[in-house]
Amino acid sequence: MKRLLVIFALLASISSYDASAWGRHGHDAIAYIAELNLNPRTKEIVENYLDGKSIVYVASWPDQIRFIHEYAHIYPSHSHIALLDENLKVLPRGASDALNMSMDIIESLSDGKYTQLPDSLVAEKIKILVHFIGDIHCPVHHRVQGRKESFRVISNGQKMSFHHYIDSMPSIIHDWSYMEYGHQLSRFSPAKVQDVTSGDLPSWVEKTARMALPVWDMVEPDGELGKPYEYEVMPLFDEIIASAGYRLAFVLNSIFK
Repeated sequence: MKRLLVIFALLASISSYDASAWGRHGHDAIAYIAELNLNPRTKEIVENYLDGKSIVYVASWPDQIRFIHEYAHIYPSHSHIALLDENLKVLPRGASDALNMSMDIIESLSDGKYTQLPDSLVAEKIKILVHFIGDIHCPVHHRVQGRKESFRVISNGQKMSFHHYIDSMPSIIHDWSYMEYGHQLSRFSPAKVQDVTSGDLPSWVEKTARMALPVWDMVEPDGELGKPYEYEVMPLFDEIIASAGYRLAFVLNSIFK
């Protein structure tokens, strides 16, 4: 009974909000781009904590455990990513959103502090961080004050939430595996990597939200979206996904240096 009550509470908390960003395909792509840019030492340390598995393997872990009561502490954060004002500046939300939880995790692991924690806790924090860094880059997971965000669109003759449509975009715009995403998009110059990884997590959210404005500007509630829209937003999504991968690598390299 207790387990059922927890599940019902979680369902209620996310019923008005699509909690999964990008879908597995997008999260795998971001994690693989990050993996390609991990330092050898970082990769070895991280995979030791993950029982030899790669960060791609665990990229969707928070989605997979969303209704397991032992992990209920994760989902308030997972279903609330980042809140921005009308000028696309991040507003404080406390520790209950994914942005702040990610920053707390980074702080708890940095400067060698991860060596003082139980291995299982470090592994859990890595899994959450890999997923949440992807989440904070998903355009429909930025809650912008004054912007209508809950509406439906038509795709291939079917009505669906705009949120779900955008979450599926990595699968829609390219017929690529996550490895092909890595090979095609992990091509930033050293100067561009330095530029993309400068700043902090809130600034990354703000940059992504500004970059993604056309995603919203070109759509109307109940409007039909298809190849013309997908062609227009494709370069934006490629840039966002690649940036997320490089930033995830930067975070992990900084923690486990």
